[in-house]
Amino acid sequence: MSMEYVIVLKDRLSTNIGPLPTVWAFSVKHMMPSILLICFINLCASKQEDERARSVFAHYGNFEAAPYQIIGIAIVILTMLLFVVGVTFPDVYQMLVRPEISDYVDELNQGKISDGEKAEVDAEIATQPALNPENKNFVNEE
Repeated sequence: MSMEYVIVLKDRLSTNIGPLPTVWAFSVKHMMPSILLICFINLCASKQEDERARSVFAHYGNFEAAPYQIIGIAIVILTMLLFVVGVTFPDVYQMLVRPEISDYVDELNQGKISDGEKAEVDAEIATQPALNPENKNFVNEE
């Protein structure tokens, strides 16, 4: 179960780039996150060898804080803010959904769509491999 999604990713990538060993999937799932975390902790703990002994973290080649680092930090904060707003107030992003999709979902939730219409939509979905539950690479998000 813990390797299911990584194996699905390995199978999907193998169709495009050639065979990938299962060891690759194992290392992506279990080894690489630990190695990256160790590298990040090492970066945060290391100091520069100058007279001020500043942290190496966030002091990139003695670039000035303005504007480069401020822009980078602002992008991260904006991304987090957009995520929190979406979780807290999901209707804020309703304008980004196409009207026909929104109408269809509303009708489906209210029971106004007949079984025949559902069958038509299911048949259309079945023609799209990424959305077809019978496709072996389909990932159920439930």
